[in-house]
Amino acid sequence: MQDPTNSNCGQCHGLVHTDNDTPVVVGQGGWQTATTGEIFSPQRLNETGLNLQNKDSLSRAWDVHAERVVDCVDCHASLNNRFITRASRTMP
Repeated sequence: MQDPTNSNCGQCHGLVHTDNDTPVVVGQGGWQTATTGEIFSPQRLNETGLNLQNKDSLSRAWDVHAERVVDCVDCHASLNNRFITRASRTMP
């Protein structure tokens, strides 16, 4: 058994982009990103493939967690992970 990857979470929650050499484009994210705007990427906004207003002045990353190499499961446990469920019942 292993933790799900960020890509697994992205199937429902939006685009997961990890390649800093390729600009982020919304078409990669499917309907989730198109409807929610969620993008999990360490890429800086000024390096994106999207046409953003004042793009040259936007130096932050799409997601601060991805920028700091924090995965989804570092904070969010999968509800169907039997180990996590069992361990949480035995912990005081």
